[in-house]
Amino acid sequence: MEAFTFNEDGTKVDDMLAQSISYFEQQGSTGRSTSMQLCFIISDGILNNRDKVRELIIQAQLRHILIVFVIIDQPTQERTSILQMKLWLPNEKGKMQILN
Repeated sequence: MEAFTFNEDGTKVDDMLAQSISYFEQQGSTGRSTSMQLCFIISDGILNNRDKVRELIIQAQLRHILIVFVIIDQPTQERTSILQMKLWLPNEKGKMQILN
């Protein structure tokens, strides 16, 4: 846990998911059988683009890739726990603003 800093402004889960799906396709391990491939994602749980992530998860399912999100949360005085977040919206500058 000490290696996780949680200092990033955001997590580009959508880009990472797209790259992961592409990797599985390049390996030729998608869609050929009924067995599922596992893709583990370790994240702080803050998603920049929920709609795109939802779309990519559906694409992964269609390719027999099971996405497993492992959320690591480390609340501090500067950072709210994901369990306490109720709503997040982009502010006027396009940055995500968390409303508790």
